[in-house]
Amino acid sequence: IFSSRGIAYHFLDETLLERHGFVRDNKIGCGKCVYDYLVIPKILTMGSYTEKLLRQFIRNGGKVLLLEEAPQYLEGKPYQYDYLLTNCTLEEIIEAQPFVVEDNNTEIYCAYRMIQGKPFLFLQNNSHTESYTQTFEFADGSRSFLALDPVNMSTNKLPLTVTLQEDESMILFPVQEPFEEIENPEEIELTFTEAMVDFETNYLTVDALRYSKDGINYSDLILTNELFTQLLEERYYGKIWLRYEFEIRVVPQNISLLVEKAGVMDCSVNGRKVTFTDSWEDDNSFHILDITEFVHEGINVYEAVLDWYQSEKTYYALFGKNVTESLKNCIAYDSEIEPIYLCGKFGVYSDKGFEQHDNETVCASNFYIGEVPQKASEPVKEGFPFFRGNFTVTRTFNLENPNVILNLRGRYLAARVHVNGQNVGKLIFNRRIDISQYAVEGENQLEVQFTVGNRNLMGPLHHSWPEVAITPGSFGVCNTPKNIDGSYQYKFYLFYPKGGKTE
Repeated sequence: IFSSRGIAYHFLDETLLERHGFVRDNKIGCGKCVYDYLVIPKILTMGSYTEKLLRQFIRNGGKVLLLEEAPQYLEGKPYQYDYLLTNCTLEEIIEAQPFVVEDNNTEIYCAYRMIQGKPFLFLQNNSHTESYTQTFEFADGSRSFLALDPVNMSTNKLPLTVTLQEDESMILFPVQEPFEEIENPEEIELTFTEAMVDFETNYLTVDALRYSKDGINYSDLILTNELFTQLLEERYYGKIWLRYEFEIRVVPQNISLLVEKAGVMDCSVNGRKVTFTDSWEDDNSFHILDITEFVHEGINVYEAVLDWYQSEKTYYALFGKNVTESLKNCIAYDSEIEPIYLCGKFGVYSDKGFEQHDNETVCASNFYIGEVPQKASEPVKEGFPFFRGNFTVTRTFNLENPNVILNLRGRYLAARVHVNGQNVGKLIFNRRIDISQYAVEGENQLEVQFTVGNRNLMGPLHHSWPEVAITPGSFGVCNTPKNIDGSYQYKFYLFYPKGGKTE
């Protein structure tokens, strides 16, 4: 409610209030911050110093809004808060703000802050699929915004009605000068149908394996996180043999193996012993080894022997009685079961094909390494389901009017845009960029280098629920059943634009 309305607020911590809290006239404060209104959510108890401040705040005429009933306890003991009553409304708090949000939408979060004495708004559209328009009216008579581009620290003027595309954010400074209407550029979206692609390294994640406790008899396929949980619950102690399998149909010119540094004793690729000595330059918690000479067409096997153990402190934190969440958060495992990763110049394809799961995600299984992709319309489905890093696409497009804004919809960390060989700029906090100065009437050449994060490489890759936020629980034992053939279903996020018109 408060974030979508642009109401600036802080969460008051009782420990900090006891150290730095105060009441001054009809305001309550903590440190250097002073507050006009106090909103109390549903709480059962509070500390004695907090209650003392609250009582004084109300006695001095302070404004309080109770979202639910008053607390019932003080320091854990029954207590009557007879004096604690709501004496203001949400509407009153909204009216006291320096601006009003006319087209309120709960998908858009709005924070009002000050920097060097100047107010600004930070807006964030939390929807991954929809754009929304928001209109603001300021009490001080501000008539337009200066929108800050934090990449190059430039600004451009916008009206008080702004539209945020999916996942887009804006930093807006209200100013008194009116917004002067100019010819608005046409907004276009480009499909990347059969676009040329260029990349340095592709990846394949292998997070299903077979294991053995005697080095002879191996299990059926099991996910690494499932085996990890199983060994913890068994309190297993001793050696464990791990066997990862991956299929190659076209042997690449180069292929390397990425393995987390997790106490592996002996390991081999297709029966030939290997030794890890180098660290991966992108993350030194990984070993990397060139295995080009060890692999062949067909099923390849990486095997490792792990000396598995956990300390009693770990087991107590996991399974002990009356263990606090803070103690669980301090767990450091002595042994872990992790996926392995193949990287190199190759394509990754699914034997079963890709099934569209929703607007953003696709599902697949039974992967193999094949020929290097040259073109792609939807990279996840056409050779790059586990991709991370920089990925460049190029295509030509025609314009009748070069006064255009390019909308590159999709999920990616950043995009560097070049039009007709000229650097237009970088997209980080939004998905639109004005290419009017670089585009021409007729045929144009577009090159976009997308920077893609580790989401599709490291997961979570197995879950059936819609993604709202990634938490530690997202990487737990998957709730997606195996396919009939025993393979596991993987869920991937499309990482660059699809849809829209071509010209």
